[in-house]
Amino acid sequence: MKLQGKTAIVTGGGRGIGAATALELGAQGANVIVNYVGNAEAAASVVAEIQKAGGQAHAVQANVTVEADVQKLVDETLATFGRLGQPDDLSKVIAFLASDDSKYMTSSYTSVNVGSLMDL
Repeated sequence: MKLQGKTAIVTGGGRGIGAATALELGAQGANVIVNYVGNAEAAASVVAEIQKAGGQAHAVQANVTVEADVQKLVDETLATFGRLGQPDDLSKVIAFLASDDSKYMTSSYTSVNVGSLMDL
């Protein structure tokens, strides 16, 4: 279990690619936050499947386009699992998002405010 002790937030974690990602992260030992906007039943199903396999998971309703919801998502993650990541866990992601290369993935540049929430 190479992700033991790590925590992941999976947006759209109740359906499709998000659900598959959440399940795989749980299988690899990560603590998983299954984020959803409107389908609580689908998110609960993914959480139950991760827990049934021996993993740790929790569903959180939040619209990631709303800053207050993002703060709620982070707060619930910290309250549930105690951590999100260490600087070494995040540094390569932040460097990528701050680079010109990120525009090819997102079709736009991403402003990164280190020490606070990412401004997407």
